Amino acid sequence: MNIKLFKCLFVLLFFGIFQVLAQKKPIGGIFSSPFGEFTVGIKDHTISGRYLYQDQYDKETHVYLHQEYFYFYGKVTPGEDHHYDVLVTTIGFDEPPVRGMIDFSKNADKIRVQLEKEPPTGVEFGITLESKNNVFSSTTSLKIIEIGVIKAKKATLYDYDGTTFKPKKGYLVLADDVAVIGTSGAYSKVLYKSPSTGKTTQYFVLTSDLYLGDPALWFKKSTTK
Repeated sequence: MNIKLFKCLFVLLFFGIFQVLAQKKPIGGIFSSPFGEFTVGIKDHTISGRYLYQDQYDKETHVYLHQEYFYFYGKVTPGEDHHYDVLVTTIGFDEPPVRGMIDFSKNADKIRVQLEKEPPTGVEFGITLESKNNVFSSTTSLKIIEIGVIKAKKATLYDYDGTTFKPKKGYLVLADDVAVIGTSGAYSKVLYKSPSTGKTTQYFVLTSDLYLGDPALWFKKSTTK
């Protein structure tokens, strides 16, 4: 083989391998911009999450007077580790899911979200295919596995000392949003963000008290308690 040709092939091969190694594998987390917040969970080849937009914060009641949100669920595109095809579900609206895509940057510290059309909420989120406001940056080091909601009327909270799970005061209620950040036996460790204060707290709850998986299937069964 011509030496120059061999060198060229070697350089191209080395560069290709370097590019692959330089890419960070996408992991779940929280991605934000002035146009809202995406909580993203990644488990194997599946992505799930929630988009939340809040404004009109009332300083007296410490509550956001205006909140809009939707959920999404999808799979990684075969052969493209940083690209996911998703379907957007808006709870309470009897409309078919909206198709979209989520792309992670090479460093996995940003996501670009593109939807074929606005979800059926009557609000323009500004993250359609034509939008320029659809890039969101990572704001947490937590690894989120998947997104869910409480399906029990009252979900007991637990402390874990490394050996035993013990019930504690307080509970989460039906339809509270959580992000799963770990599992242990029959329990899930979840991240809960208060819709009124914005404060995040970590709890253990029974996994059986959660709706997980495709949001389009949530709330179609009776509650467990």
